[in-house]
Amino acid sequence: MAIVSRWRRYSIRLLIVAVSAFLPVIAALQYRSVEELTRLERENMTGNLRIAAEEFSAEFDVGLAYLYQAFYVGNADAKDFGPRLASAYGRWSQSASHPELVARVYSARVDGDGELEFWALNVQDARLEPAAVPAWARRRWPPGHSATEGMNEALWDDVPAVVVPQDISRSDRWVVVVLDMDVLVGDFLSSLMQHCFAGGVALDFDFMIFNQIGGFNRLYSSDPALAAEDLMHFEGTLAVPYEGTVGMPFFGIHSRHVPEDWVGPLPETSVEHYWRLVIRHQPGTLESAVGAIRTRSLFVNLGSLLFLAVSILLLLVATRKSERWAREQLEFVARTAHELRTPLAIINVASENLSDDAIVSDVERARHYGRLIQRESNRLSKLVENSLLHSRLASERSITAHPISLAEIIGDALGDDAFDGSTIDVGVEIGPDVKILGDYHALRCAFQNLFSNSIKYSDPPCRLRVSAETKVDSGSEAVEVVVEDRGRGIPLSELPHIFEPFFRGENARETQAEGSGIGLSLVKRIIEAHGGTIHGTSTLGQGSKFTLRFPSAVV
Repeated sequence: MAIVSRWRRYSIRLLIVAVSAFLPVIAALQYRSVEELTRLERENMTGNLRIAAEEFSAEFDVGLAYLYQAFYVGNADAKDFGPRLASAYGRWSQSASHPELVARVYSARVDGDGELEFWALNVQDARLEPAAVPAWARRRWPPGHSATEGMNEALWDDVPAVVVPQDISRSDRWVVVVLDMDVLVGDFLSSLMQHCFAGGVALDFDFMIFNQIGGFNRLYSSDPALAAEDLMHFEGTLAVPYEGTVGMPFFGIHSRHVPEDWVGPLPETSVEHYWRLVIRHQPGTLESAVGAIRTRSLFVNLGSLLFLAVSILLLLVATRKSERWAREQLEFVARTAHELRTPLAIINVASENLSDDAIVSDVERARHYGRLIQRESNRLSKLVENSLLHSRLASERSITAHPISLAEIIGDALGDDAFDGSTIDVGVEIGPDVKILGDYHALRCAFQNLFSNSIKYSDPPCRLRVSAETKVDSGSEAVEVVVEDRGRGIPLSELPHIFEPFFRGENARETQAEGSGIGLSLVKRIIEAHGGTIHGTSTLGQGSKFTLRFPSAVV
């Protein structure tokens, strides 16, 4: 049984040591996981930026495709073409988020001589009016080339304009939708950037939009002071974004951006993207966001480790406390058994002697053994009573209190039979009207233990002084009781421990003084259960003094 108990005790300690030794390993692993989490979060934020850029490109190109579809009128004679084109413009402008994006609408066709003719749409009158061929249209084809060569391009990035063929099989009529560049690179791009990258809040990105066909031409940027070299470097005419910067082409018309139920033609081949978006997190924002996540993760992991370390420490303290209490309980049982053995042995011897006819016939000797049995029986009763009271107070602090005369309790405690035969010089200074609230039996036991200690550790005659007075403490009355003796005193090193359960001083151990070590501990428990306090002072060779304070009884 002892081996099993010892194994359990040491196995718990070994487990605590093993877990404690593993804490630095856990900390290192958690630090590495935080670093990996930081790297992944940085990649995730850059990936999210790329996804947002792809969404921006797709939505911009879908808007162009929708515009392309909206201005497809189809084959119609000259009389109906103008009203149908005006109706198409009206439908588009009503559904578009930025109807001011379209600056002008033209109808173009090749005449019988192969020359290009332009008509401007008068939206208000719903008719086409003859117009001169714009210079930007003539630049689309050089002299000696067919006009249809330039008209077959779906986008004119330099205007900018969307060219919608009305009859792909004949290629002789087109609708040219001229876009307002200021609106395009102003409100339209700004609102689309807010939607795709910021969700309606302030942008925290550096970005630039430029035309990448035929050289570098900046169209729009988040900051006029932002230089192209801040976002990318050039390899010849090719712009290459730096690491962490996302480049995304857009401004093109593609069938992949058009729902299948849309009606009308789209270019049979993909139209090249003319513009390019280059975007990055503003300097410090990515590091700040990732740093905040890293700091939060470190604090969470540190908190977990700290909680684990504190738990281990508390477990270790609880284990040691449990072991100490177990040892003290075993010691208490052993001491109690020893204290029981002595009076029982005396009672046994005395009863055997009383059974002898010769002793029974001697009246004085019989009386002596009778008194001996009575004294040891009282000693046994007191030992059992103290043990039971100690256990009761350890499990429950509350007591049943009644107003009690302090002088009566002190007198009853001093008149105990256990003090018979002891040489005591007692002085009591307590008025008859001094009362406290308490349990008579418990308080009597407490004072008996105090007096017993004074007698036990004093050389005859034991000089004992007991006094009490009522004092006002913080506006309320309190009764202060002083128990003072002129005994051997208590060493200064032992004084802080005298109220601990099962504590026995060096003098008690050396002299083998009777007692289980719960006397003063029991006194302290009783006093505190009454809402009072007890304090002890002592000087070696001069005696000890105990000061008790109780709430005064309200009569």
